[in-house]
Amino acid sequence: MWGKFAQNKIPLIDEGKNVIIKSPHPSPFSADRGFFGSRPFSRCNDALIKFGESPIDWQLPQEVMAIGDNLNDESMIRMAGVGVAMENAAPEIKKIANFITKSNNDNGVAYAIRHFCK
Repeated sequence: MWGKFAQNKIPLIDEGKNVIIKSPHPSPFSADRGFFGSRPFSRCNDALIKFGESPIDWQLPQEVMAIGDNLNDESMIRMAGVGVAMENAAPEIKKIANFITKSNNDNGVAYAIRHFCK
């Protein structure tokens, strides 16, 4: 249950029959206040295994492309099958990207889409 709004609903859930996984909301406004490092997907898989179920493969398919330019885009670029950094991206983002496209001012998003989606 991500965020206070969702967590306020916990009293309505039978905790004897359901596993409740709480985490701060992953919103860009609050993700750095606890969501990062809270491992909700791993904790979900731990619960599934505990109950004899198969874990979920949370990896994005190779066909997914993510385009970013700043540090808040790092996890998205790392997880996507193709991580694309804008030419004007932070150096850390350029370092982890699979491809560097043109800048925002030069229609870099359109350029990357045309490059990979032929």
